Amino acid sequence: MTSRMEEILGALDDACVALDGDWRIVYANAEAARLAGESAEALIGLNHWEKWPHLVGSRLEEEYRRVAQGQGTAQFEHQVLVPDAPDPLWLEIRVHPSNQGGVILFFRDIGVRKQADAQAAGRLRRETLIKRIAESALRAEGPRPVLETAVAGLAEELGLDRCYYVLHDPARSVGTITCEWRRPDLPSFAGEYVLTEYAEDVSPFYQMGRLQVVDDTNAPGLGAKIPLSKQLLDLLGLTALVRAPLSAGSAITALVAGMTGGPREWKSDEMELIQAVASETAEVVQALQVQEKNRRIATVLQDALQPRIAHDIPGVSIDVYLKPALDEANVGGDFYDVFPVQQERYAFVIGDVSGKGLEAAAQVSTVRNMLRAFLYQGASPSQAASYLNDVVTANDLLVGFATLFVGVYDMRDRSLRYALCGHELPIVLSGDDVRTLQTCGPPIGVDRGVAYTENSITLLPGDLLALYTDGLSEAGPNWRTLLGSDGLTSILRQRVSSGQSEGMATGVVADVAAYAEGRLRDDACLIIMQWGDAEVLAAHSQTLIDHTQSRVSPILPNAPQEPVPLAPLPVRSWSERHVDEQFRLLVESVADYAIFLLDPHGQIKTWNKGAERIKGYAGSEIIGKHFSIFYTTEDVQRGHPLDELAIATSEGRYEEEGWRVRKDGSRFWANVVITALKDESGGLYGFAKVTRDVTDRRRAEEVRIQNMRDQISRSFLRDILYSVTEGRLRFCEHDSELPARAPCRVDDTEFDRFGLAGVRADVRQSAISLGIHDQRLNDLVTAVSEAAMNAVVHAKSAQYSVCEHREAIQVWIKDYGNGIELSQLHRATLERGFTTEDSLGHGFWLMLHTCDRIWLHSSSAGTTLVLEQDTAPPDPLWLGRPPEVSNFAGARTSAERN
Repeated sequence: MTSRMEEILGALDDACVALDGDWRIVYANAEAARLAGESAEALIGLNHWEKWPHLVGSRLEEEYRRVAQGQGTAQFEHQVLVPDAPDPLWLEIRVHPSNQGGVILFFRDIGVRKQADAQAAGRLRRETLIKRIAESALRAEGPRPVLETAVAGLAEELGLDRCYYVLHDPARSVGTITCEWRRPDLPSFAGEYVLTEYAEDVSPFYQMGRLQVVDDTNAPGLGAKIPLSKQLLDLLGLTALVRAPLSAGSAITALVAGMTGGPREWKSDEMELIQAVASETAEVVQALQVQEKNRRIATVLQDALQPRIAHDIPGVSIDVYLKPALDEANVGGDFYDVFPVQQERYAFVIGDVSGKGLEAAAQVSTVRNMLRAFLYQGASPSQAASYLNDVVTANDLLVGFATLFVGVYDMRDRSLRYALCGHELPIVLSGDDVRTLQTCGPPIGVDRGVAYTENSITLLPGDLLALYTDGLSEAGPNWRTLLGSDGLTSILRQRVSSGQSEGMATGVVADVAAYAEGRLRDDACLIIMQWGDAEVLAAHSQTLIDHTQSRVSPILPNAPQEPVPLAPLPVRSWSERHVDEQFRLLVESVADYAIFLLDPHGQIKTWNKGAERIKGYAGSEIIGKHFSIFYTTEDVQRGHPLDELAIATSEGRYEEEGWRVRKDGSRFWANVVITALKDESGGLYGFAKVTRDVTDRRRAEEVRIQNMRDQISRSFLRDILYSVTEGRLRFCEHDSELPARAPCRVDDTEFDRFGLAGVRADVRQSAISLGIHDQRLNDLVTAVSEAAMNAVVHAKSAQYSVCEHREAIQVWIKDYGNGIELSQLHRATLERGFTTEDSLGHGFWLMLHTCDRIWLHSSSAGTTLVLEQDTAPPDPLWLGRPPEVSNFAGARTSAERN
C-alpha cells in the first residue's frame, strides 16, 4: 500500500483494516488499532479469525466471505463482544472487495448513537404510557380504571412480576392491596392485611415521601434500613421491589412494583418511570375526586336552582328539558320556572344569563329569586321585568346581562300576559297556524330605567307554546348554518304531527342535536306547554265560579284579583323598619354579593351571607365596626374610605374597582358601589354598600384582551403569509378552515422517527397511481418528508393520512406537540434555517418550494399540516390571465380606461 494511501486511510475517523486472501491483516490504521487495543504493527500479519476466534460463525464471517467471493459489498450493524470489556461494542461495518483477493473493512463505534436511540425509544414508550394513563381518566367515571391502566402498563414496560397499589389506613393499621396486576401463573393477593400482625410501620416511609428501593429482600440488615416486614414480603413472594408514595408527607397510598424470581438491580430510568407513574396517577386521582366533588355540588346547586314546577295546571300539559353546555359543571346560565302566583294564575319564566358553568348559575339564583319576589307581590310581567332591571343595574348585580320571558297565565280566561326582554321569540302552534310572540324590550341589565311593555295572547284548546333559549336556535354543524327559529318550528311541527306528546321536549332537543351533528355548543332549555280539550277547561272554569268566594291564594293571603303596581320602597330612618321583610330576607340570603348598610359615619349596621363569604367576617364580629377595615393600609392612610362616602353623599352614588382586604389578610379585586340613603327632606341617614369579588373577571378580562390581540395578530399574519407565498401557504385560525378531506388511501396512521420511510413510501405509491411523476413526485415526497420530520422532532410521534381525488393528492400530518408560538410563526414558516430545536431549519422553506399548497393550523394542542399537490403542473405564468383590478375608490373602471 503506497505511503500516500496510508496517509489518507490513517486520517480517517473510521477504523480501516485490510485482509488478504488468506485472511491475514495487511493494514490497520490508528483507529482500528485503538479499538483492538494493540499497536498497528502488532496486528500486521495476524490471521483475523485466529486473533478473534469468538467471531467465527458470526454474521461478520458470513458477510466477509460473501464479499471475498465477489458477491458485491456489505453494510450492516453488529454487536461485538470484546474480551475483558464490561460491555459489548456496537459497530457499523462496511465490507468492500480488494484487488488482491481479500477484503477491506471500514467500521466505526456507534455505541453512543445506539444508546441514545435506545434512550429515545424508552422515553417514547414511557411518555406513551403516561399519556395512556392520562387519556384513561377522560373516559373513567372513577379512579379504579386509571389505576388498573397504570399497573398493567408499568408491568409491561418494566417486565414486572407484580404491580399494585396499596392503601394504608393508619387508624385501623390496615393495608389494602388493590388494582393488582400479576403474572398469570402467580396467585392474587388483593385484599386487606392487618399490619400489626406483620410488624410493619409505614409512617416513616410516608414521612420521607420518596421512593423505597430494594434490590434484594433477602439481603442482611434489610429491616434496619427500610421499614418493611420480611414476613409480609415472604407472604407476597417479593424478592425485589420499588414502593412509591402517591404524594409526600400525608399520603396514604403507594404504588408497588415487584419481582418474585430473585434480586433485581433497579436502574435509574426504571425508578424515574415508577415515580412518574405514581405522580401522574396521584394527580389524576385527585382531579377525579375533585371533579366528583364538584359534580355533587353542581347537582345540589342545579336542584336548588330548578325547583319543582307546577305540573298540576288543569288542562295544560308541561314538558321541560334543561342541559348545560359544560358537562363537568352540570349547571349553567339557562333556567326556567313555573309556579302559582295568585288565585288561578301561574307564572311561566324562561331565561338565559350570559356565561356558562357555575359563575352563570350563581347569577341565575339572583335573577330567579328576585323575579319570584316581585311576581309574588302582585307585579305584572312588565312591572316585574322593570323592577328587576332597575335593581340589577343600580347595584351591578350582573356581570353581563340576562334575556328573559316572563308570563302570567290566567286560568279563568286562558289569557297569557307576557314581557319578552331580548329573549328568543316564543313559538305558538295553533293547528296549521304558526305565530311568534313579539319582543317587549332589551335584555335585563343592559340599561337602567327601561320601561318594559306588555302583550297578551289567548291560548285555545289544541294550542302549543314553546319557550326556548338560544342554545337550540343557534345550534348547527357550523356557525354558517344555524338552525334558527324557522328550523326549530319545523322540528316542533313534525313532532306534533307524529302524535307523540310524552317526552316531546327531549325528542325535539334530540332532533336539534342531530341537525348540529351530535353536540350542542351552548346551554339548552326548552319548555313545551300544550292546552287540552275544551271540556276539561270548561269544567274547570265552572269549578272556579262555584268556589271562587271560598278560595284563598296559597301564596299570599287576601291577594288582589288583578296585578297591582308595586309602590316604591319607603325611605325610613334608622329608628324605623328600614327594609321590607321579604326584600330583607332576599338580601340576607344572597351569597354572591356583599350587601350591607352603613350609618352616616361609616359604621356597619347590617351583614349578609355574601359579605360573610367574600370578606370572611361573621356578622357578630363585624357589625358596629368602621367599614375602612376592608381597605388596604395605603388607602386608609390617604383617607380613601372617607372620600368615597363624601362623593356618594354629594353625587348620590360612588362606584370603583380596587383592592380590598379579607379577614385573613388576603386581597381580592372588588367592584364596589356605595349609594347614599336620604330621607324625604334630603337628610342623609346612611349608605347602602354592594361589593362583588371580581378577581376572576379581572383575570378573564386580561386573558380576553390578550386573546383579542392574538386574534388580530393571527388574522393579520394569515393575510401576510398568504400574500408573500403567493397563495401557497394558508394559515388557518381554526381547524374548520382546513380543506375538505378527500377519500383516504391511508387514514390516521401513527408514526414516529422510525416510520418516516413508511410515510414516504405511501405518498410515493399514491402519487404514482394518480400519474404524478418525475420532479413533481420528488418535490411532493421532499415536502412530506420535511413535514413528517418536523412532527417527530417537535412532538415525538404523529399521525398521517394520504387522500386523493382526480385532480390532486392530499397528505395530512398531525402531531400533538405544543404547536408553533404565534410570535415565531412568521420565522418558522418563511425564514430559511430558523429552528426552535437542535435540528436543521429548512422544513417550511423546502415545503413552500416543493408543494403547490399548504394549510397550517397550529395551537397548544398540536399542529396540523395539509400538503396538496396537483396531478398536473400549473400553467406557466405567461399563460395566466392578468388579475382583475378592484373598482375601489381611486381605481379606474374599464370604461374610464377606454
